[in-house]
Parts: sequence; structure tokens; C-alpha cells
Amino acid sequence: MYLNILKRDLKRKKIMNIILLLFIILSSTFVASSVNNIVSITTSLDYYLHDSGVYDYNYLLCTIQKDNVTPTDVFLSNIEVVENYEIEESMVINPNSVYFNDEPVKKTKGTTLITSIDNNIINAYDMNDQIITGIEKGYVYVSGNYLKNNNISVGDTIEVVYGTIKMEFKIKGAYKDAIFSPDGMGGVKLLVNQEDYDFLYTQNIIPILTLSFIDTSNINELETFIVNSDLNVIFMNQTIDLEANYTLDMIVAAIILVVSIVLILVAFIVLK
Repeated sequence: MYLNILKRDLKRKKIMNIILLLFIILSSTFVASSVNNIVSITTSLDYYLHDSGVYDYNYLLCTIQKDNVTPTDVFLSNIEVVENYEIEESMVINPNSVYFNDEPVKKTKGTTLITSIDNNIINAYDMNDQIITGIEKGYVYVSGNYLKNNNISVGDTIEVVYGTIKMEFKIKGAYKDAIFSPDGMGGVKLLVNQEDYDFLYTQNIIPILTLSFIDTSNINELETFIVNSDLNVIFMNQTIDLEANYTLDMIVAAIILVVSIVLILVAFIVLK
């Protein structure tokens, strides 16, 4: 009897039931996809940060070097809780100091750094996920979405202009790393040949920024020393906090997951 009633009911509302069934299937697909994305991002991010070398250290310290302050390496070498450290030196320029087609590159957030590939501490990967180990003289790799945002292509030429310095670089390609590639980090880093870097460095007019990768036994004590020092600190944080720069992808996946679950509930309410 109940089976016959169910059959008659399904026949009367055949079109509506089919629509609701497709609706539920589609929403379930979104749920599965969202869960899969969240799991994939979480596991791959952990592997990526380890493989890049970031998790060889547990603290980051970024400073601007000035003549009247203690050099970062001298400061760190005298802190007992610092077990190991490496310092990446870069030159820092205004984003408008980079020109393309005789016009300043405008679509850039934060500062622009110039770093030698030989002094790059963490691994930088090209778009084929291969570690970049060298760059020819006169060429440059650019981090993040810099090329895409500014309609610059591989093989194009950009020019760095700072005071009386003018130096051209041909685009070798884009690269990604664990610090400067995420959209949430801001800023862009230009990876260049050591000879090109040395030429710019010897002009003695471009400010020097140091990014220190530190392995410390006591983060709180280290932070106290830093706060009480004369260092010109730009930022300092634990390396594990870098995961926050990748939360945008997880947030999108989480939103889709929530919306999909709500749609499934709506479908069941309508069906009921």
C-alpha cells in the first residue's frame, strides 16, 4: 500500500523530484570537491613549506641596515637563544623604480626587492616546479603574479632606475617561493645574477634589507632582545605564521562547502 502511494506521489511530482535529485547531486559534488580542496591544500602546504626550507627555521626577522645601528649578524651572534641563523641580503627599491615600455610598473603592492640567486636562502621554483639554481647575467626572475598583473611576458625587458643608476633586465620567467609568492604577502622580489647584484650594490645608494632565518630555542626571549635592540625592524614573526598567507584558497573552499550544505538542506526541506 505504502509503495503504491509512493509511486503515485512520484508520478504526480515527477519533474519536481527530478529537479531536486539533480540539485542534491550537484550540491553533494560541491561538498566533496570542497572537502577534497581543503585536505589537499592543508597537506600540500605543509610539504611545500618543508621542501622550500622555511621550516628549517622557526623565526623570521626583517630589518633595514643603517650605518648607525647594529648589523643584524652581529646582533644575532650575541644572543644565546639563537642556535643557528642565515641572513638573506636584498636591495629595496620603490615599485615605481621599475620601468616597462618607458613607464613605471604600477600594479605592485608593497616594496620591491632585488636579490642575488646565490644569496637566496629558501628554494625558489620556476613554473615547472624546478628549483632555480642559477640565472644568466642580464636576466631576472620575478615572484608571484607580477608579470600577469602588468601584462609583461617572458623575453620582455624591464629597467631598474634608481637615482643615476639605470640597468636593464630581460625577463627569464616567473617564480614562486614560500614567502613572496602568496598574494597575501605583498611586495615583489627580483632574482638576479650575482654579478648584476654586485654592480648595483657597489653604487652604495640603494638601501639594504636583511631577512634573517633564525632557529631559536626560546622565541619569547628572542623577541624581547629584538624589541629592546636598536635594530630597524620591518617585521618579525614565527615561520609557522606564513601558513596564514595561504588561507584565501581554504576560505573559498570552506565557503563553497557551507553553501553546498545549505543547498542540500533546502532541497530536503522542499522535498519534505
